[in-house]
Amino acid sequence: MTGDERRTEAERMRRKRGTIRGATTRLINQIDSEMAKPDPDTDHLSTLLEMLSAKEDSLSELDHGIERLTTLDDLETEIEASEEYKERVIMSRSRAQRTIKKMEEVNQSAAHPRVSDASGNSVPQRQSVKLPRLIIDKYNGDVSMWQEFWSQYETAIHENDALCKREKFTYLKTYLTGAAAKAVAGLVLTDVNYDSAITLLQSRFGRKDLVISAHMHGRSHIRDCG
Repeated sequence: MTGDERRTEAERMRRKRGTIRGATTRLINQIDSEMAKPDPDTDHLSTLLEMLSAKEDSLSELDHGIERLTTLDDLETEIEASEEYKERVIMSRSRAQRTIKKMEEVNQSAAHPRVSDASGNSVPQRQSVKLPRLIIDKYNGDVSMWQEFWSQYETAIHENDALCKREKFTYLKTYLTGAAAKAVAGLVLTDVNYDSAITLLQSRFGRKDLVISAHMHGRSHIRDCG
C-alpha cells in the first residue's frame, strides 16, 4: 500500500469511527438519563449496555486499524485520543453496572424482610454470600487490558459490601494470571494486604503512560515485521 493509499484508508476509517463515536455518545447519554431516574429500569439499562458493548467492539477494531496506518510521529497523539474515549465508555458501563447491582440489592432486600427473634426484636435474615453473576475475564498483566479488567472487577467484587477484604483478595487471586499473579504472589490473604495488592496492581499495570507505550511498541513491532 502506497503512502497516499494509507492516508486515504486511514481517513476513511476515521470518518467511520467518528460516526460510531457519535452514536456511542448518544447511547451513553441515554444510559445517564436512565440512571438519573428515581427508579431506573434495570432491564432497559441491560439492553443499553449490550448495545454499548457492540459499539465498543466496533470502535476497538477501527482504533487498531487506524493505528496501523498512522505514522510513528502521529501515533502517540492518536493513541491518547482513542484511550481517552475508551475510558469514557468504560466509565459509563461501570456506572450502569453499579446501578443495576444496587437496584438488584434493593429488590432482594424487599423480598427478604426483617424477622423477629424470640425476644421480639427485629433482625435481618442472614443470607449466604454468593459471587456476583457478572463474568470477569482473567487478567494476565497486559497493561492495555487493565482498565477493562478493573472495571469488571471493581463492580462485581471490589465494591461488594457483602464480602470482607480477605474474601475479595481470594477472588482477586483467582482472576490473576501471568505477570499480574506474580506481582501479588508474596502477599498472604489479609485485609491490609488486599489494599496493598490493589495499590500495587494499579501502579504497575494501570498507569496511562504504560498503556500508550504498549500501544506504541505494538504498532512499531507490526511495522518491523511487515
